[in-house]
Amino acid sequence: MAPGVGRLAGRGGRGSWPHHSCDRRSPTYWETFGRECEAVGRPLHNLVHTREGNGWGTLDLRCRDFFLTSVCTMSLADELEKLHQLRQKGVLSAAEYEESKQNLLRSQKSVSSRIDEVVEDVSKDTTKWCIVMHLSLLLIVVGWAIPIIMWQLKRQESRLVDEHGRNILNWMFSALIYSGVALITAPIFVGVLLGAVLFIASITFPVIGAYKAKQGIILTYPVTLKFFK
Repeated sequence: MAPGVGRLAGRGGRGSWPHHSCDRRSPTYWETFGRECEAVGRPLHNLVHTREGNGWGTLDLRCRDFFLTSVCTMSLADELEKLHQLRQKGVLSAAEYEESKQNLLRSQKSVSSRIDEVVEDVSKDTTKWCIVMHLSLLLIVVGWAIPIIMWQLKRQESRLVDEHGRNILNWMFSALIYSGVALITAPIFVGVLLGAVLFIASITFPVIGAYKAKQGIILTYPVTLKFFK
């Protein structure tokens, strides 16, 4: 018997499930597991299809969970090879082999589809997060705190958030310095002009940054000093 394959402790009677926590890539795993299933009255083909044709609803949940786990932990080529070996050794009939193979291919496509959906959802959430980071600069008072908090929360999780956040913070500190210069030079015309330009930039830059973030583009705010590289 392959290492780690055996009946569940205390549940070795007919109808119980063999243990399946060992390495499913083992060459002898599926053959051994098939014999175990037959020994406890659970044919191996029930792992990959149902005779009634009603989908997973007719199967024991542990059977379904094991099959889905196997799909995720083994490559498609490995799984098809195991099925082929089972067919060659007579564990599966020709009809069972074909049906199991088709169900395996459909399940693989389903898993890939779910992964694509998750990736797409995460991408959309990250984009929205970056857009809010930019637009929060337009808020009075708290607009300076929100981008910093949002950046700190997800900078380790997303490179995109980290880069957007760095650009936003570079602009924030640059704008603070420019504001100080404008205040100092306020008695002369240069300070007034600088203050007006800074006010317009403080509104237009975040809006442009949010628009670019929606397009998947990382905007480096103009005339910013590089505090965070």
